[in-house]
Amino acid sequence: MRVKNFAFPRTLRFRITLLTALLLLVTFALTSVFVLYSVRHAYEETVDLELRARFQAAKETLSETKTRVDWAEVLEDQEALGPAGAWMQISDSKGQFLYRSDALRALPPPQQQSKFSDNGSLRTVRINHRLMRVLTGPFDEAIVQIALPLNEFSEMVEKLEWMFITTLPLILSLAILGGHWLGGRSLKPVEDFEATLARITTSNLSERLIVDGAGDELERLAATANEMLTRLEASFDTIARFTADASHELRTPVAIVQTTGEVILMADRTPDEHQQAWRTVLMQTDRMGRLIEDLLVLARTDCREPETSFEPLDLGTCIADAIRDVRILAETAEITLTATLVTPCIVIGDTDALRRVFLIILENAVKYTPAGGTIEVSMKCNRRGIQETAIVSIRDTGIGIHEQDLPRIFERFYRVSRDRSRRTGGAGLGLSIAQSFILRHNGTISVTSVPLQGSVFDIELPLSNSAVFTESPE
Repeated sequence: MRVKNFAFPRTLRFRITLLTALLLLVTFALTSVFVLYSVRHAYEETVDLELRARFQAAKETLSETKTRVDWAEVLEDQEALGPAGAWMQISDSKGQFLYRSDALRALPPPQQQSKFSDNGSLRTVRINHRLMRVLTGPFDEAIVQIALPLNEFSEMVEKLEWMFITTLPLILSLAILGGHWLGGRSLKPVEDFEATLARITTSNLSERLIVDGAGDELERLAATANEMLTRLEASFDTIARFTADASHELRTPVAIVQTTGEVILMADRTPDEHQQAWRTVLMQTDRMGRLIEDLLVLARTDCREPETSFEPLDLGTCIADAIRDVRILAETAEITLTATLVTPCIVIGDTDALRRVFLIILENAVKYTPAGGTIEVSMKCNRRGIQETAIVSIRDTGIGIHEQDLPRIFERFYRVSRDRSRRTGGAGLGLSIAQSFILRHNGTISVTSVPLQGSVFDIELPLSNSAVFTESPE
């Protein structure tokens, strides 16, 4: 027959019960030992004091006796020493007894007088199956031994020991029951947390753990869990909104392509109509391609792919390249584009990613700045403690952004005005991509804006230690 291995429960309640029982058991054992030791020590001290008092009284009495021959008679007749005399013996240096009570006849005389101090030496011995406390001390070249029985005390200690032993199972039972109750009461909030968390799914992420305001560790745990649920709910909302917006953005060009194809197939068309239809299809597929590329960029950023392309680069040169690409757009829109850069300005980063950031912001500035406006790009160095940073500011005189829209312009698919974005062809992903790239470079991006006056985008990036600065206009 195969015997299954026994395994203790691994529940926290069992561990609390076991720990409480062990703690109480150890406490009870230590208390018992301490009580027994204290009682024994106190009784022995009392007995020792009594023995020393009787020894001094015996010496005073014997010192008043003229000869040793009279010691036995004095001890037997002296009523004050009657109790002491009943447990006393006196021997000379040769081991001959000068006086000996019947109760101590089994106690041999000491061998060497020099071993004992003037106040006497104490020890515990067993005489005729009786436990005795014996004081041995010198007096007038003789040795006096006085004893007191410890039997009654020993019986009391034994009863006390048996009381502790018989009480132990009761104490252990109470400890187990108390630990079980205490564990259940202490873990009740945890069980409530478990039940609440088990109910939470993607459909009810708004549910939260109950915080009782006790100010203990469980309250902090509940508050931390609620904060995590809030972040999780926000993430799910972002994913849901992102999916809905992406589907919406892709649905429009797909619908246009499908409608165009259906219209072409419905009847015979002229070559010009076919050409126009294909231009529409190409325009919409290009729009879908750019949208899909932006989505892939954001997906790679969310997955935190390693920055294998990071290397030292001149930030001023990167900005100058972006300005050259945008300048033709600015000139076409009759917008003045100027720049004052610092070169060389060395940062560690991805050239293509940073160039795309500046392209996104500059293209937006061109889109939303009316003819005759200006776009200024400036760059300066800043020191924060031992860290040096480069701050790039892109200022335009465009239509600006309303205050209520500023906190959300870096959200994915967020557009200040859907109609305005439709006219400019934006999907609301550019600034989100720009922010993700800047964060990958341990930098920051911020914006200030005044409606009808313009906007200022500030980008701050940490510099490499090898940066040397000279200012040059672009």
